[in-house]
Amino acid sequence: MTKLLLRSRLTAGDIAALESLKARAESPGGGVQGWTPDALANLGLWLDADDARTISAVSGRVSQWDDKSPRGYHAYALSPAEHPKSGGRTINGRSVLEFRESRLVRKLPEKGNWQDLYIVADWDGGARFDNYNGLFTGFQGGIGVIGNTRGTGTGLWVHEKWWSSLYVNGVADNGLDVMERFSRPFLVSCSADKAVDVAGFSIGNDRGIGLAQNHLRDWEGAVCEIVAFERKLSDTERQQVEGYLAHKWGLSSALPADHPYKTEAP
Repeated sequence: MTKLLLRSRLTAGDIAALESLKARAESPGGGVQGWTPDALANLGLWLDADDARTISAVSGRVSQWDDKSPRGYHAYALSPAEHPKSGGRTINGRSVLEFRESRLVRKLPEKGNWQDLYIVADWDGGARFDNYNGLFTGFQGGIGVIGNTRGTGTGLWVHEKWWSSLYVNGVADNGLDVMERFSRPFLVSCSADKAVDVAGFSIGNDRGIGLAQNHLRDWEGAVCEIVAFERKLSDTERQQVEGYLAHKWGLSSALPADHPYKTEAP
């Protein structure tokens, strides 16, 4: 009876808003309705900072970030000094993890196949990369997405990396000058034409290099979501993942005009 009386005092708009919030909270994508990356085969890693169920933290210091893929490759901090922060910042109204002199890692699998990788993040460490800043790499080896300190300091390290194709906000890119786009929330993806063999992964720091002050290669900024597949996606599939991430994190305006998910999520 009480529930009926309370509901009778709500307007139609109030009821619609409550139903929307309920659907968002119960959706399998951690707050996103509709298409999610697990609709595609060979999902190998899915880390979503906006899904509170996957974050282990005390007083905003994150010790573990759980993988939502079937693989269960949870990322963890090697020591309390390396915990990224949560709860202090949002992007598009969604929770993110903040990295600065911090990292989360996974030492296994020994042969990780991050063949098609998608990351939403941003860089707030200044106008140039300062020390080969690692966003996502292998744990012991394997060069993934790393800022290039040489030259202008505004590009990615594109030598000896495992990937062969790169897209920034849904546009093919050579990675040589990304700073202007990376200094605000961005979507970067990279893929290899054949399976890769990389031991584990490191988020927020270059490979297994330590976080000692004299050898710091840390990412400075937010990491929102990481999705990886153990195969190279087709262009249609790649655009689905881009559309999902872009609309979720408020990046659809940065997609090219001819992107199939420019105006609507998949």
